[in-house]
Order: sequence, then structure tokens, then C-alpha cells
Amino acid sequence: HSIPNIAKNSDIKWEYHIKKIIDKNSLTFATSRSHSDSNTQEFIDRNNGKVIKVGSSLKFLLIAEGLCDFYPRFSPTMIWDTAAGHSVLKEAGGLVTNLNDNSLTYSSNKLLNPSFIARSQAYDLLI
Repeated sequence: HSIPNIAKNSDIKWEYHIKKIIDKNSLTFATSRSHSDSNTQEFIDRNNGKVIKVGSSLKFLLIAEGLCDFYPRFSPTMIWDTAAGHSVLKEAGGLVTNLNDNSLTYSSNKLLNPSFIARSQAYDLLI
């Protein structure tokens, strides 16, 4: 089987649209399937959220697709764990910020990410 080269097909358009409607009574949080921590759980509990556990950068994509509201991450990640998903979410209109609400940045001099929250721009940071 060969993989089609979709980059050459101008008919294919990938579009993601984050949620624009805010319903703070039914927030959905994406969390790691394999790396949970008490700070993340406390954050979700404080905001009465529903949890979707998925692996890898799928958490960013759930927000980009409008299927999830937040991805809080308070345990360690590396830049290669987040950069691609961050890029997709940013193109869809979302944000990934550290806990001071500054955009997450990447550098080859610092491979470990700080704690962060990925989210739609429609939401205020819930800290």
C-alpha cells in the first residue's frame, strides 16, 4: 500500500474550529491517559469538569475540533510532546499558555516545558 500525497491535492482542505460558545457548567478537560497528577485533578475538580483521557497530542486536537475545552498539564512534558499539537491548535484559534497566561514558547536551549493550559480563546484562564 502506498500513502497518497495529499499535499499535492488542492481539493483537500483541513479545517479546525474551536468552540465559540461558553458553557461554564459543562466544561470538558482533556487529560493524559498515562500521566496523571494531583494538581491536574484538583484543577478539574475545582471547575466541575468532565474528563476525556487520551494520549499524545490528541488533547490539543480535541480542542481544535471543538470537542474539548481545556488541556491542563501540570506534570512534565518536553517540547517534542507539544509543539505540533500547539501549532494545530494555534491555527484553529486556540491558545497554549503557561500559568502566568504567557504564550508557551519553544527553544532548543530549554527542552522541558513549564506547566501549561491549552484552551479556546473564548475562555478566560481558570486559575
